[in-house]
Amino acid sequence: MEVWVQNLSGNHERFTWNRCSVTAAQIWEDVSSRFGIPQNELRFTINSKELNEPTRIFTLEDIETLPPIRTSLRLLGGKGGFGALLRGAGAKIGTKKTANFDDCRDLNGRRIRHVKDQKRLEEWQAQEKERALEAEAKKDKKKKKAPIHVFNDSSYTEAVKDIAENTEVAVEEGIKRLIEQSSMPVVEEKPVKRRKKSIFDDYGYDSSEDEQSSPTSSKEEVETSPQPSTEIAESIPISTPVPEKSDPISEAIADAVTEAIASKSEESDVIDLMKFDSAQSLESIGNDRLKEELKQRGLLFGGNLQQKAARLYQTKGLRWDEIPNNLKQKDKR
Repeated sequence: MEVWVQNLSGNHERFTWNRCSVTAAQIWEDVSSRFGIPQNELRFTINSKELNEPTRIFTLEDIETLPPIRTSLRLLGGKGGFGALLRGAGAKIGTKKTANFDDCRDLNGRRIRHVKDQKRLEEWQAQEKERALEAEAKKDKKKKKAPIHVFNDSSYTEAVKDIAENTEVAVEEGIKRLIEQSSMPVVEEKPVKRRKKSIFDDYGYDSSEDEQSSPTSSKEEVETSPQPSTEIAESIPISTPVPEKSDPISEAIADAVTEAIASKSEESDVIDLMKFDSAQSLESIGNDRLKEELKQRGLLFGGNLQQKAARLYQTKGLRWDEIPNNLKQKDKR
C-alpha cells in the first residue's frame, strides 16, 4: 500500500508498505527516519486535523480516499493569554448602553418614535380645555383695574390756591415797576469801536497806542496807501497797511514784515512749466518746492528729486482731464 506525505519544503513523497494495513505509529517512524528529524519534533496533520492517535489503522480502502499527510515542525508556544484578551475585547464591544430606541419598530411595523409622537399629541388635545380656562383667567386679571387712589387733603388744596393768587399779585407789581422805570430818562451808551486786526499782531507788536495818539492820520494813510496784490492778500490775512513810523524799532519790524510777505508771495506762486525745457531743468527748483507744487496741483508728491521733476514735467501743457490718473492723488482722480 502507498501513502503520500508532504515534506517540510512542500514536496510530496511516496511511502510504500507490503501490507494491507498500517498504523499511524509506523508512518511516524518511517517519515522521521527518512527526513532525519526526531519524531517528537514533527507534527502530522490530515485536512488541518492533527494526527494524535498512534494506534489508528489505515486500510486499503482508507488510503484510496486519504489526502496527503502534511508534516510540520513543532514550535514552542508563548505564555498564553492572548485568547483571553480577544474574548475580553469582544465582550466590551457593544457595552455602550443606549436608551433611545425611537428608530426601532414595534410588532405592528410602526416606528416607536411615531407612536410616542401620537401619544403626546393625544395628551395635548386632552388638555385643550384646561388651556382655554387658563387663558380666560389671565384675561379677567388684566380687565380688573387697580383701585384708584383718591387724594383728599383740604390743607394742600388751599395752599395751592393761595400760591396761584400770590403769583398773580406778584406779576402785577412787577409790571407796574417796569412801567415806572420806563418813564425815567435813559442814558445812551456810546458804542465801543473795535480796533481792526493789524499785521503787527502776528509779530507781537501792539499798534493801539499809535492809533490813540493819531486817529486822523491813520484814516488818511488808509485812503492814500496802495492796496496789496490779490495773491498776497490770499496768502496773508492783512486788514490794514503798514503805517510809516519814525521809530527805528517800528521800521525794523516793518522791514521784517515786508520780507515775510515777499517770501510767502514767492512760495504761493505757481511754477510756469512752459519756461522749462526738460525735467532736469526742474530739478534746480529744489525738492521741497517741487513737493509743494505737486500738492497744489493735486498730483502724487512722493519719491526722490528726479521722480518728482519728471512727474511734474509730464503735465506740461495738459489740462486736468488730460493728465493720466496714475499721476493724480487718489482722492482727486
